[in-house]
Amino acid sequence: MKLYHNWLQSRSDSDLIKYKKYKNKLTSPLRLAEKEYYEGRFKEIQGDISKTWKVIKSILPTSSKRNSIREIKINSDVITDPLTICNKFNQYFTCIGSNLAKKILHTEGSHRDFLSSIVKSTSNSIFLYPTMPHEIIEFVSTFKANKSPGYDDVLTKTVKSVIHTIAEPLSTAINVSFDQGTFPDALKIAKVVPSLKSDDRTIVSNYRPVSVISLDLENNILLVWLFYVLLIRLQLRLTKVI
Repeated sequence: MKLYHNWLQSRSDSDLIKYKKYKNKLTSPLRLAEKEYYEGRFKEIQGDISKTWKVIKSILPTSSKRNSIREIKINSDVITDPLTICNKFNQYFTCIGSNLAKKILHTEGSHRDFLSSIVKSTSNSIFLYPTMPHEIIEFVSTFKANKSPGYDDVLTKTVKSVIHTIAEPLSTAINVSFDQGTFPDALKIAKVVPSLKSDDRTIVSNYRPVSVISLDLENNILLVWLFYVLLIRLQLRLTKVI
C-alpha cells in the first residue's frame, strides 16, 4: 500500500515500476495460499453438500442483478405498467406447455395404447399405510427455517410452533384425501417468480418460472406430506400376469 501511495503522489515511472514489481511478486504467494486454504476447506466438509455450496457461493462473485422487473419489451413496445408486466409473464408461462405440445409430431393411436398392458398387470396393486400424527410432527421438524414463504407469507417457524396441535386433524385430512381421491384446489396455489436465465432482462422468454409453495397451515403441509407419502412410503405390489 505504501508503494502504491508513493506512486499516487509522485506519478513517476520509477515509483510505478517499483509498485508493479512488488505487486506481481506478492500476487503469486497470495493465490497459492488461497488455493491451499480452499483445498483444505473442501476436504473438511467433504460429503456435506450444504456446506460445500456455502463455500462455493462465498467464492463466486455476488450478482448485481436487480430483483424487480421494471420494464419489458413486447415487439417494439416498451411496457412499464406493473400489472401489464404481470399479465404478460402469466400469459407466457401458462402457454409454455401447450406451445411445446404443438411441436410434438403426431402419431396414430392414443397414449393409452402404450399403457394398456401395464395398467392390466398393475391393477389394484397400490397400497398406502394411513398417516399418523407423530409422522407428521417428525416430518415438519425437518423443515429448514430459511425456506421462503409462499403467497400467504406463513413462515416455517410458525408451522413448527403449532404442529403438535394440528398434527392429528392433518393426518385425518391426508388419509381422507387419499381414500376419496380428492385433491384440494387450495393446494394448487403457488407464488410464481420469474427467474432470469440469461441475456436481455426485458425479454419475457428469457425468464423461467419458479414456484414458491406456501406453508399454509391448513393446506400446504398436506401438499408436502402427500408428496412425501407418495414418494417415500408408497408400496407397490405388482401382480405378474401369467
